Order: sequence, then structure tokens, then C-alpha cells
Amino acid sequence: TFDAAVSAGGVSVRNTTGVSFASTLTATGGKNIELGSDSIDFAANVIGTGFVAMTDFDGDADIGVDGGLGTLEISNSELGFLQEGFSEIIFGGPTFGDAGIATINIGPGGYTYTDGVHFNAGTPGATTGHVNAANNVNSTGGATSTVTMSAGATSSIDLSANITTAGGAVQLNGNVDRSEEHTSELQSRIGSR
Repeated sequence: TFDAAVSAGGVSVRNTTGVSFASTLTATGGKNIELGSDSIDFAANVIGTGFVAMTDFDGDADIGVDGGLGTLEISNSELGFLQEGFSEIIFGGPTFGDAGIATINIGPGGYTYTDGVHFNAGTPGATTGHVNAANNVNSTGGATSTVTMSAGATSSIDLSANITTAGGAVQLNGNVDRSEEHTSELQSRIGSR
């Protein structure tokens, strides 16, 4: 647990029992924030212009985002502490050189991203790693805010909800399985200027 404010050129913390920030977390100079634990908690603003990456400790457990279920769960209220300005928000991925994630479950919390976001269950070379996109993903960050989902080579992205951006690209890396029971829509809208 970090009780005082943390400000550094880059922040990289990996801990099995949890990572908790009771005060502001800031990465300066365009550097990154990399967090790996089965519990990540924010109680104050998280600020930076590099990427912020959050993954489980071993890189092989389920991650729940925005109300989704997982060993590591990043809630809607915790997402609200991420201040606009990151180059990308990454869930999963090879932050600490781990092989892959089991499943990233996108929950029904309704969070709207203002920066690019990557649900990265398909790290380079990984065969497993599944994205369950059963709930909408919305981004209002503009043309530079890409929504990316990556699955392992033998797994898939289950897409049964909508992905909407404000002009940013939607990138799906891996096999896409669209539910027959639901229709999904990919939208990239450019607002009037």
C-alpha cells in the first residue's frame, strides 16, 4: 500500500498480495505506469501521458474490467480515477514478460474511455487468451483514441455488444466470434467541428 502521493519518471510495481494507492499516482516525463497484482486499487487520481497497464500477478488469470468478473477486478469507480491524457490504457498483456491472460471480461459498468484502450489477452506468441466483450465499450477520446481487443491464436474475441468511438479506430486482433443471439455494432463517429 502506498499511503502518500507517488510521483516518478515511471512506475512499475508487481506484488502478489495487492497494489493499493491511497493518494495520487503520477508518471512524469511521458513515462509509463505498469502494475501487476491480483488486486489493484486506486483511491485518488492516476495521471500520466505514457501508457498505464494493469495485469494480474502471474499473467495467467482472468481480468474483470468495469464490473466484469475476474481474479483481478478493475471497477468502474477505479477506472474513474484514470485522468485523461494517457497514450493508452492496457488491460492484460506482457507487462512483466508473462505469456498470456486467461480471459478479459468486460462488464456492464458503462465506463466511457477518453484515451485509447487495449483489452490485451493475446500477447505476442500466446495461443490462449480470450476477450469476452459481452458489454458495450465506448470511447469519446477522438480520432487518436483506438479501441483494441487482442485474443490468443487459438482463442477468440466473443463480441456480443457494441464498440463505439468518436472517430477513433476499432482494431480486433484474433478470431472474432459474434453471438447469434445478439447483434453487435462497430461505430466510429466523427463529430461536427
